[in-house]
Amino acid sequence: MKIRLIITIFLLGGLWETEALTGDVGQKVTIKCVHSYADTNVKYFCSGACSDRDVLITSRKPDSSGKYSIKDEGNTFYVTISDLKLEDSGTYWCGIERVGADTFVKVILTVKQSE
Repeated sequence: MKIRLIITIFLLGGLWETEALTGDVGQKVTIKCVHSYADTNVKYFCSGACSDRDVLITSRKPDSSGKYSIKDEGNTFYVTISDLKLEDSGTYWCGIERVGADTFVKVILTVKQSE
């Protein structure tokens, strides 16, 4: 029982990593999301609790005409957020659809007023 719990905690700990980025108001920022064994999986970028309503863009519908764009390169994908505003600061998630639990890279974005 104790060994099973330790293994579960270890595995859950590997479900996400954290990346911190800073961008200037009015500019754009590109986020590099790297995952293993994700070549053909659906990729997505979300905010907040990352529920379905929090998904901002997905590789399933890569419309790049808006504020968010996504470029899928297999195990790596890129998300660009354009026309940054101070209120864009916050926590985002790069997600990979998996059988079972999805995997994530946590992104903390800080937008600052350019000097």
